[in-house]
Amino acid sequence: MKGACNQPVCGVCGWKLVKNGSTSAGRTRWRCQSCGASTTQARPDITAKAQASMFLDWL
Repeated sequence: MKGACNQPVCGVCGWKLVKNGSTSAGRTRWRCQSCGASTTQARPDITAKAQASMFLDWL
């Protein structure tokens, strides 16, 4: 993995991603400096917390 621990990497070529604006939903958009691929990434800690909360509400 290249870059800092919080620096996302490209799923296509493995190079570091840079911030490239945001989506209409407010999520950060990332672009690869090497191949130009664009992506958004979810924060697993927030996603897991939200899923646990929804499960407990369901119970």
